[in-house]
Amino acid sequence: MMGSFRMQVRQVPPRGPLRGTCLFLHGAGGSALTWLTQLRAVPPGWSALAPDLPGHGGTGGLPLRKVDAYARVVEDFLAVVEATPQLVVVGHSLGGAIALSLALREIVPLGGLVLVSTAARFRIDPVFLQRFLDGEHGLAFSPEASPQLVEISRRRWEENARSSVLTAFAAAAAFDARSRLAEVRAPTMVICGTEDRFTPPELSEELARGIAGAKLALIPRAGHLPMLERPQEFAALLQAFLEERQDRR
Repeated sequence: MMGSFRMQVRQVPPRGPLRGTCLFLHGAGGSALTWLTQLRAVPPGWSALAPDLPGHGGTGGLPLRKVDAYARVVEDFLAVVEATPQLVVVGHSLGGAIALSLALREIVPLGGLVLVSTAARFRIDPVFLQRFLDGEHGLAFSPEASPQLVEISRRRWEENARSSVLTAFAAAAAFDARSRLAEVRAPTMVICGTEDRFTPPELSEELARGIAGAKLALIPRAGHLPMLERPQEFAALLQAFLEERQDRR
């Protein structure tokens, strides 16, 4: 089903009767730890799942070379965990591309998409990426981010093998859904930090324009990881989106 590995997952049960499931997908070089604060912030009635993608965190195997392959693995994972019919996928960067792929494949019914610091087509500057890989981890944050936050994030990020990270970045670089955005039917929110240097706000604006009815939210003074840098602002946006999905059932 998932090759020679089983996806490691962090899970938070719902408070009160189950109304929906929120699936969090991290980006290249990340892990489920990216979402710890947000896992605990989902509204009552929502369960929260955050798996480590193949080749990341505690999940074995090698990173996959195509976004569509990640989507197939996530579909297999969802078949095992039996997520509720009201499923909202929150994807960051590469995870956002996977979320888009899930929506376009239409194998798993989706109640909503939250696309975070991502793009229909990534613009990966090799010089910028090399600087980041060589240790300038602050490039993923705004200039206002605390050195402690940047250091914690760097340590977590470097727990992944460099080769795995490069393969995951290559998968993101090969992704292009620009011509298919109009096919996305799931209610969508697009979130980006105003200081994001990996996926600048204009890429989120492109997503919001291309997906019918999509809402765009820019978080001031946040870089590529707004869920870490501005957790309260991010949680408020996510909670409002989930509660709206709940009300429209």
